[in-house]
Amino acid sequence: MIESCQTYYVNDNPEYAIICLPGRAGNGAVFARDYLDDTRITNAVFVGPTPVGYEWYPMPVSAMNQAAALGGLPRARSAVERIQKAVEKKFGIPKSKTVLTGFSAGGVMAIQADAYSEEPYLAAVCHCGAILEPEDLPEANGRTTPILLTHNRDDMCFEWFERYIPMKTALLKKGYRTFVLEGKSGGHYVEETVVQETLHFLSHQVKMELEIDETYAKSLQ
Repeated sequence: MIESCQTYYVNDNPEYAIICLPGRAGNGAVFARDYLDDTRITNAVFVGPTPVGYEWYPMPVSAMNQAAALGGLPRARSAVERIQKAVEKKFGIPKSKTVLTGFSAGGVMAIQADAYSEEPYLAAVCHCGAILEPEDLPEANGRTTPILLTHNRDDMCFEWFERYIPMKTALLKKGYRTFVLEGKSGGHYVEETVVQETLHFLSHQVKMELEIDETYAKSLQ
């Protein structure tokens, strides 16, 4: 399921793990490196897995025709779980100090993996994605993991009313601790300013004790 997995970190003993799940046709190593470059967090390891075929699940035909895509989600969730366990084994960072962040289909997987996990992640971030069948999402049942959704109204991949609004409504209805960052324009893209707002979310809502290198002059491991 996973073709490759790259890690980036500045300090030898990172306190947190940030697993960066790329979108369809995306490269996890590039996504993770971009996230590190934009956030400049020095006490976390950034993990960039790339799924085989550059897709987590088959492409949905439409919101009304997505059986194959839904059928691929359990296998993809298991792959994310194995990545987390491998990171914990290598760096000693538990799931409770691990953030899932994803773009597009990777954002789908960030929410999916968190919602179905037996143990809670520290946080989940979904950039420009939307779960495929919101009503099938399990109830939060007291789970307090904060979830951040970032989405633009003019996103033509995961359309606002067809995909995004039903997901947000379901998350809130089912009791998930949901935060949103919504834009009027920007399309299917994560701007650096959005990543900076995500950094604010991790610091102030998730309460991560982040170390930031403002000059970012250090060499990566």
